[in-house]
Amino acid sequence: MSRILVLQEMEQNIINIKEALLPRGHELVCVTHELKALELLEHQPFDIIICAVYLQESDVFDFARAVKRQPYLQHIPLIFYCCAVSTFARSVRGGLKIAAATTGVDLYLTMEHFEPKSFAQQVEDCLEKKQSEGANYITAPATAY
Repeated sequence: MSRILVLQEMEQNIINIKEALLPRGHELVCVTHELKALELLEHQPFDIIICAVYLQESDVFDFARAVKRQPYLQHIPLIFYCCAVSTFARSVRGGLKIAAATTGVDLYLTMEHFEPKSFAQQVEDCLEKKQSEGANYITAPATAY
C-alpha cells in the first residue's frame, strides 16, 4: 500500500496510528522530531505525511512550510492530526484549521476519541484524492535517494 511518515511525539498516538494503518498494509516510519522527519524526506520516498498538530520541540507550521517549499515534496499529502480533548484545544481548532489550509495542509483531522477505522479511511481518502488530482510529480535530486 502506502509508505507513510508519521511525525508524532505522543507514544499513545503512535500506537493508535499503527493500530489503524498497519493492518491495512501501510508501511509506517515514525519519528518524534521535525529535523529527523525533514532528513528522512530528503533521502527517502513517502506517499503521505501525518503530523501532530501540537509539537513540543518545534512548530508544526514551520514543518509544513519546509515540506511545501520543496518542489519534490509538494505533491505529498500532508495531514495534521490532533487528538484533542481540552477546552482550549476545541476553542482554537477553527483557527488552526484555517492556518493549516493556508500552509498547504491537505487534511486537518481531529478525533476526541480515536476511531481506527475512521482514521484509516480518512487517511486513505486523502491519499486517493491527491493521487486522482494527477499532480505533476517532481522527484528529488538524484543524490537525495
